[in-house]
Amino acid sequence: MIVTAGLLGTQGARRVLLLIMCAVALAWVALAIIPMSHSQLGFVLMWTLMSLAMMIPTVLRPMLRIAGGSAMRACSFVVGYLTIWIAMAVPAIILVNAVLWSGLLISFGWIVVGLYQLTPWTQTALRRCRSMQASDPAFQLGIKEGVACASACFPLMVIGVVTIAGMQPALSLLSMVALAAFMIWEKSPRVGSVALRASGIAVILVASTMLVLGGAETGHMHKISAPSSWVE
Repeated sequence: MIVTAGLLGTQGARRVLLLIMCAVALAWVALAIIPMSHSQLGFVLMWTLMSLAMMIPTVLRPMLRIAGGSAMRACSFVVGYLTIWIAMAVPAIILVNAVLWSGLLISFGWIVVGLYQLTPWTQTALRRCRSMQASDPAFQLGIKEGVACASACFPLMVIGVVTIAGMQPALSLLSMVALAAFMIWEKSPRVGSVALRASGIAVILVASTMLVLGGAETGHMHKISAPSSWVE
């Protein structure tokens, strides 16, 4: 997402952006140094940090527009937005623990994510992410933005968590950066429906290729609540 000069035209807006980006940077540092945990509380902590580090950069443009240079409105928007994403930790941990995740199931999970990217539901949710009315209360707008973004990105976040659980710390961090960059891209107003569908097809093709090339033979299985391939 490119933040235009018009949105940063006031000193107040620049201070707001600096404050938010410092919080995002601290979340990335925490993700880099805090080891993955087997516990459900640890999962909620990591999900919260991922929500702050990965999801806030995807809504900088609407946040700045809604804030209008007001730090209070910016913080209210962020709190509302993160409230939804932190709440999504509950269905996320249920889905992650629903099965023993093998390489086969992870590959199929990515195929499902690619198919979901092709649906009108995702297209509509992404359009809602880009078109919030700035005149409403900021916290309420943050809630609405969170619901819209979760509708579009929740499957990607869940399968992303499952995938990075079996990786070494450095590789898992790079994977989170890649996922964040993709979500920033897909929420850009310059990205049209054709490009979004193309990205879904690309995900399907890559996941299918991993199956053909032996992705199903990786064999690692894990659950959050039991000893697994999560890093100690």
